Amino acid sequence: QLRESLTQEQLQLQKQVFALSGCSFSLASDDQLADVLYRKMNLTCKVFTEKGAPSTADEALAELGHLISVPLRTYRTSAKLLTGFVIPWLELADGEGRLHADFNQIGTVSGRFSCKAPNLQQVMKDRRLWRAIRPSPGCHSLASDLNQVEMVGCAWYTRDPVMLSSIREGKDLHKNTAANVFSFIRGQELKAEDVTPDQ
Repeated sequence: QLRESLTQEQLQLQKQVFALSGCSFSLASDDQLADVLYRKMNLTCKVFTEKGAPSTADEALAELGHLISVPLRTYRTSAKLLTGFVIPWLELADGEGRLHADFNQIGTVSGRFSCKAPNLQQVMKDRRLWRAIRPSPGCHSLASDLNQVEMVGCAWYTRDPVMLSSIREGKDLHKNTAANVFSFIRGQELKAEDVTPDQ
């Protein structure tokens, strides 16, 4: 449903942009968009790229001072939701429409958790997308900050003895996890207090 809704939304927004600009063009093309905004419509550009070209980035669109910026920015958000989340998620979903992401407790060199196929740690803050994420019957979803509270919640949920011990002893979970990971990788003990910022 969300895929169809976003597709229809994009079509409507595209019509609005074309009506306001007086021409049709590819909204996915930054070059065409810049040409329409700054040459054909003669709008003033207040934001430029590093190379000095007129920018079509979101901040530039916000500074346009023209009605066209609203449907353009909304179109981009809708396109990002559709191509960056909805379509990939549908491709990864099982026969019942459920996602089964890979959650890894030692997924990064910094000792932080990782999630892939799909990465549910970097989901856009859009209510429509979050409403599409529903746990299986009898299960719960957990959304948390990427601070130690995430690790505390996961330690409690997984009952990981090393993490629970670190919490009870008031240790820094990130440093302790990094120490455990690098101790395993190196085959020799690394103490948490010896963990470097790069680790």
